[in-house]
Formats: sequence, C-alpha cells, structure tokens
Amino acid sequence: MVIWRISDGKAGHVNQLNSLVDALQQRQQVEEYILPTPKLRTMLLEVAKRRFTIGKDLPDPTLIACAGHSTHLAALWARAVRGGRVITVMKPTMPMQWFDLCIVPDHDGVRERPGVLVTRGSLNAMGRSSSRDANRALVLIGGPSRHYRWSDEKIMGQLKMIADRDPHLNWTLISSRRTPQSLISRLRECAVLPPGMRLHDERVNDSVFLELARVSRVWVTEDSMSMTYEAITAGGAVGLLEVPRRRNSRVTRGVDNLIAKGWVTAFKRWEFGELLTPAPLALDEARRCADWICERFLTDDLNSNNGKQSADQAVIN
Repeated sequence: MVIWRISDGKAGHVNQLNSLVDALQQRQQVEEYILPTPKLRTMLLEVAKRRFTIGKDLPDPTLIACAGHSTHLAALWARAVRGGRVITVMKPTMPMQWFDLCIVPDHDGVRERPGVLVTRGSLNAMGRSSSRDANRALVLIGGPSRHYRWSDEKIMGQLKMIADRDPHLNWTLISSRRTPQSLISRLRECAVLPPGMRLHDERVNDSVFLELARVSRVWVTEDSMSMTYEAITAGGAVGLLEVPRRRNSRVTRGVDNLIAKGWVTAFKRWEFGELLTPAPLALDEARRCADWICERFLTDDLNSNNGKQSADQAVIN
C-alpha cells in the first residue's frame, strides 16, 4: 500500500493522519510519503499544465490521505493525475461526493452514507490500556475556544473539590497550548492543590498517552473534544470539568450527547454522588477506519486487478 499523505501541518490534523496511517500499518505493508501542501496559486498552475510536480518522483499512490481545507484541491488533483483513492479526515468544504471516503466525527452532524464514515470523535493514536494503577489519576486542561469562554476561578474550584474528595490519589495535571498562563501561574503559586498533584506545563512528547495508559481515572475540561476522546479510547473512567459555554454549538451538543449516553460523567453529576465509570463500549476509531479501508478499497482493487488480468489473458489466448 503506497500512501501519499498531504497535510497543512496543523497539530490536530497531523495527529489524526498519524493515527490512521499507524492503524493501516498494523494491517498492511505500507510505503508512506509525506507531501507538502502547495500554495493555491501554485496548485492552479499545476492544474492548468495538467501535472502534479511534487509527486513526480514517487510511486503511484494506493491512497491519498489529507486533512485540512487547504489540502483538498491538491489531493483531488493528485488523484486525477496519478490515480489512487482520496480519503479526507474531517468534514471537507468541497462536496463530499468528490472524495472516495470522508472520515467525519459525529459532532459535525453529518449523516453516514456510502463514502462517508462517521466516527465517535476525531481519530487519535491512543490505544486501549489493560494495565492501570488504581492510585494514579490525571487532569487534562484545555483553554478558551470558539465554543467556550474560560474561568480560572471555576476550574480552580472544581480541582480543589476533586483533590479534597480523593486525597489519596497521585494526580498529574497536564495543560495544553490553549491553557491560559494565568491559570498555570495560579496552580504553581496557590496552595489549593495537595502535594500529590504535579503540573506539566504542556502536552510534551507522548506524556499524555503515557499517563492515559496507566491511570484509573481522568478529568478533562469539556472544551477539548480531542483530549476527551483520547481519554475514552484509553479505557479509563472519564469525567468532564465544566467550562462556561459561549453558545449552543455542534461541539457543546457533542459533549451533552457523550454525557447522556454514559461515555463520560459531568462534574455536576459527580458532585451530587454519581461515580466515574468507564465507557460502555471499547472505542478504537482509527482501527475501525483502517479495517473499513482494507476491506472495501483493497478488496475492490484486487477484484479489479484480477478482472484486468483475466481480460489480458483472454486477449493473449
């Protein structure tokens, strides 16, 4: 399987493509090539001259995987020039029927149909862990976004309540690139947290995945869908810290849906006695997508090649 990967370089998009390719590598021998996204003007010149220069020295692709709106034209034109199947991760701005497969998270509100595979949240590289330390716990902290405002006071209050209720646990706090410096400073300076709570400033290297693989419970600020689904995929019990919402949106509706279905526990419910429990079903969306691709695309390609070989043999005879 020859994979051309076209990405805009944004961390979230890169992570999703990484998880998909990693899952495919567990099923097939993969030869992967990472291509830069051409600027729009360059891409239009490529189309006008009917060529795809950046892939000229590469073997023809089996799959062209892309993520990010700026990558779509390049991926579609690469298919027109060199063949292969185009897979886009996340809902595209171009018509979905132009792509061979669109992998779209359920909170985007897209209906599943031929060529559209709806996943529970965004793809992630987290694997389900079977080895957990009952004395370890984790807090993943996001930050303000288009869908959420922020309140250091609200987060601090919830953290104090969690620490007071479970003082015997060894807690690790990991912030993200969106976490306000004001909160990080307060967590360092304030005595509200017990000695067992350790703060890591950012999601450095694989620290999140390493911690998720060994903790018994996880609290995630509800603004971060990606970290929430990583925590669910890891298989521990997940709670959501409340963050002030800007408005009712597809993301906030996705959060409410996770709570309603018992995949996570809202802080308010936990505060009034509801226990944190693991999700009702194991979650591994990257593997499910990889299985779908191998079963549908590769089987179709094999049948197509067999048909061509039969036709060639008939001509020879």
